[in-house]
Amino acid sequence: MRAVSWRGMISFKILLALFLITVTAGWVGQWLHHRSNHLNIIDARIKTDMVAIAPRLPGWTTRLSIREGDHVVRGQILAEIDASATEADLAVLAAERAGVEKERAEAVAELELQVAIGDSRVEIARLQLDRSDVGLDQRKLDVTKSAEDLERLERLRDKEAISAQQLSEARYLYRSAGVRLRIAQSELAEHQAAIAHAEAELLAQGVLERRLELIDSRLRELDARLSKLQLDVEDRIIRSPIDGVVARSFVEVGEYAQTGQSMFLIYDPANVWVEANVKETALAKVRKNQTVAIAVDAVPGHEFSGFVKSIGAAATSEFSLLPSPNPSGNFTKTTQRLPLRIEFENADDRLLPGMMVEAEISVD
Repeated sequence: MRAVSWRGMISFKILLALFLITVTAGWVGQWLHHRSNHLNIIDARIKTDMVAIAPRLPGWTTRLSIREGDHVVRGQILAEIDASATEADLAVLAAERAGVEKERAEAVAELELQVAIGDSRVEIARLQLDRSDVGLDQRKLDVTKSAEDLERLERLRDKEAISAQQLSEARYLYRSAGVRLRIAQSELAEHQAAIAHAEAELLAQGVLERRLELIDSRLRELDARLSKLQLDVEDRIIRSPIDGVVARSFVEVGEYAQTGQSMFLIYDPANVWVEANVKETALAKVRKNQTVAIAVDAVPGHEFSGFVKSIGAAATSEFSLLPSPNPSGNFTKTTQRLPLRIEFENADDRLLPGMMVEAEISVD
């Protein structure tokens, strides 16, 4: 009985050993198959585009409207910088522009008056000139007729057919017609001079028009200066250029912000990806659009899916601030790494920039 029991025990141990060897071999085979079809990267990080918000003009920070971690929308006010001096300059310039605008209104009214008066004077002078011209023709006819009458009466006097009084009256009428002709000629010359004077007064309109052009030029200059000051005031109101989350704030109320100084860092939570550095020896297996299983250390028990978006065009060592040249000739070959960009297919607000992740790329 003891011999049978001993042999049974040996058979059981052998069977158990064979079972364990079979299970282990199956697990090792499965693991080796998985390793051959997957590339595992344990030192990957979540990355994003950080937008640095900086002022265009310096000044004292008078107001902060957000805190770190706040969600903001595009155009939302983040902070305000003191703009009291610029606003005072803006008020002075606005008052100056109002004065110039009043001056322009006066010049326009004066020009309109000059146009109305000048045009009417020219028209009246032309009418008077036409009337004088007609009167001159009439006087010329009177002179011609009186001269003919006088000549005829003088011929009759030789025949003693008229009296001396009739001849005297004819001579008087002839002389009177000559005087009236000279008066008409004088009036014509006077009205011609009146037209020239009225037309000369029209030149004053050109002077007023030039004055208006100068005033308009001043107004355009003032408008440009006003626009610049208004832009300076607006630039002291710091707004968000994107929809996103405030990752970092570098300023407090009362601090002096310099031009170009970073005040905030903002990123879009919908625009996050994984940056993984893969060894160059494994790069031949990696292709774009390969699926990736992503495990985030900060979100245990949940697996995110993704895909390879792009493969870096240069090794990470090429971007090092301290390159390592080899002037001595001693060489140690080091495996280089190239960056991969892995996009999430189901990203959410739990994924924050800088978090460590493990990425498993299916390279089968």
